[in-house]
Amino acid sequence: MNSNVEFGLSELAEGPVWARGVFLVALFVLLQFLGYWWYFEAKWAGLEKQTQQEQSLAQSIQTQSQIAARLPEQQRQYHHRLDLIQQAERSLVEADDLPSLLESIHQIGTRHQIIFERITWGARETNQHYLALALDFELRGDFHQIARFAEQVAQLPQLIHFADFSVSRVSPNSEALYFHVRAYIYQSQLAENLNAG
Repeated sequence: MNSNVEFGLSELAEGPVWARGVFLVALFVLLQFLGYWWYFEAKWAGLEKQTQQEQSLAQSIQTQSQIAARLPEQQRQYHHRLDLIQQAERSLVEADDLPSLLESIHQIGTRHQIIFERITWGARETNQHYLALALDFELRGDFHQIARFAEQVAQLPQLIHFADFSVSRVSPNSEALYFHVRAYIYQSQLAENLNAG
């Protein structure tokens, strides 16, 4: 077959001018086509790669813009939570404030004609962030006096939680009630660690 190609080419070289012209034009067109194909194939692959990069960057920009759009709301939520935490920290009792807190509770009781039978400290319950100091009250007074007392204690800036309580009459015919309450006063664990150290 190689000899046929050589024979065909040698005949073409000796053949008419128009046949040589047609062959050369066809060869030129074929070489141009191959050259363009080779040249544009590399460009096309680069274009596809850049298109994929562009789509990836567009998706990344869209994700980042969504995050940025949510940022003001997240900052608002963060500041709100920070305010709540600071408010909760302010409601914790400092160790130095315990006597004045007990004095405030006693004054509220006296103002509402409550008779304190007994006030005792219970066990401390520790948590990661705070100490819960149990305080047992035994009081006497009528229902409205005790209700006003509880309302006034709830309005103190320190957090006082009435956990367990029981009510009974002092005597069967009496309006006076005997009120036993277990309350918890919360103190910062950090403050306790600083006082111990």
